[in-house]
Amino acid sequence: MLALNNREINKSKIMRGLWTTFFLTILIFAAIMFSIEWVAGESINFNLKYINGFLDIGMAFALMLIYNTTYYSFITTRKTKVLVYSLAFLGGAVMDLLSFILVIYSDVYDLANTLKLGLLVGNINLFILFAILIWVETRISEDSIAGENKRIYTLIPLVIPMIFILLILFFNYSVHYSALTYYIELIGIAISYMICLELIFLMILNMRQYYSSHNENYIKMISAYIFYFNAILFGNFMGDYGQCTYFFTNLYQVVAAVLLLKYTYKLYIGNPLKDIQQREEQVHVFAKNIETVIRKKTNEVNEINKQFLVELEYARSIQQSLLPPRKLVIKNTHFISEYFPCDKLSGDFYDIYKIDDETIGMYILDVSGHGISAALMTMFCNNYIRSTERLIMRFRGLKPHKNLANFFEEFNKMNFPDEMHMVVFFASYNMTTKVLTYCSGGMNCIPIVVSEDGSITYLDESEGFAICKLHGIYTPEYISSNIQLKPGDRVLFYTDGLVDKEKNQVFTQSELEQTLKEGVHLSLTQLNERLISKVYPYNSHLQDDITYFIMEI
Repeated sequence: MLALNNREINKSKIMRGLWTTFFLTILIFAAIMFSIEWVAGESINFNLKYINGFLDIGMAFALMLIYNTTYYSFITTRKTKVLVYSLAFLGGAVMDLLSFILVIYSDVYDLANTLKLGLLVGNINLFILFAILIWVETRISEDSIAGENKRIYTLIPLVIPMIFILLILFFNYSVHYSALTYYIELIGIAISYMICLELIFLMILNMRQYYSSHNENYIKMISAYIFYFNAILFGNFMGDYGQCTYFFTNLYQVVAAVLLLKYTYKLYIGNPLKDIQQREEQVHVFAKNIETVIRKKTNEVNEINKQFLVELEYARSIQQSLLPPRKLVIKNTHFISEYFPCDKLSGDFYDIYKIDDETIGMYILDVSGHGISAALMTMFCNNYIRSTERLIMRFRGLKPHKNLANFFEEFNKMNFPDEMHMVVFFASYNMTTKVLTYCSGGMNCIPIVVSEDGSITYLDESEGFAICKLHGIYTPEYISSNIQLKPGDRVLFYTDGLVDKEKNQVFTQSELEQTLKEGVHLSLTQLNERLISKVYPYNSHLQDDITYFIMEI
């Protein structure tokens, strides 16, 4: 509402200024009319011919500046309308320069007839100029123009000098036939009234432009057309006063041209530059604000990231706290294990625990993927593979196939994503009989048994299937198998990260076997150090988790 009120106030001020200009020019016009005889008498002592020539030069200079202003705008915008507008003023400037030459050399012919021709030339100049301006406002679009298509418009300033030359030839012919000089004056008067109609039409067009764009410079340009209008009327009504008439006509036109220059500059240069500056300021403010916002958001993200890393460290500590001790001895059975996650959290997990006084349960598993989702899945696995109830833990622990079959059923009861799955290997070892009973749940890395003599055996006799979402589609069968171990035997349980040469570049399957064979005479700790020495060089850029534990009888 405030913006609308301000617009109404500005409109009122502009209209008052326009009416003031109109009445002021009328008063000046009337004052000159009533004092013209006195002025003409006093002007005898002055050489008005050269003053009129100076005014013609001033008019041409003003029109040339308008051309320069609008052509600069065309170079920037490449608008057809601006180009034609520009060249129209260039043609007007050329015509005024030629008119100046005609006035200066008026002594060559009869002075009165020369002035009549000068007024005719000036009127034709204005008629063509205003006709082109009307054409620009009503016909020429704002479309951009290609360089090769503008050549036709450059003919505009060339046409006007051609008309001037034809007028000079006409005048040279007319001086030999005095009757024709009479028609020069009539033609000039007729054209002047046509110019008045053009000016009225231009005023209407500028009013329309103002009401559509609310750009006050359009309505201010009407003041320039008012001065032109008075100049034409003065030339018609006071034509008998010779150089004095020519002087006041030129003076009016120079004032009109200066006003036209002022508001044309504001319209085509000043306002666009002001808009550009305002946009630059807005961009600067926006850039400054966005920089502040980005800095604030960055700080917030950094804080969240720091908090997330802290929470991640807690989760890592919790996950690793669920793992058995790195070195573990249960009666006469020794274990040593290692755990190398490729992220803070791992999808690998293992456990070693007592089922009863004679039996040890153990498993190793690999969840698809790694990171937080895989780590959460290992928590589920730990809960369902190793029960806290003594009888259930014993029942399932002594029969690995029943443990995995139950685990498969429990997994399918959960609402896990369909793509989640895992492979697992479960075994139980009787420390009295030294029999290892085992079952694979789709494990792709078969545990390796290394005897004291260096021979290699794989625990690949069981049957099973990966733990995945296949409820109602397929029910896998799990079958356990067993192997008799003897003192000195070692069993390596591991995930595929240890032998994935493509991802982790640590071991191939054959290299792992060779390392185990070469380490049969080493202690369990020394063998583990040899394995670690192969992993450490790649520990910082692992692409898959590495987990293993070794059991020694």
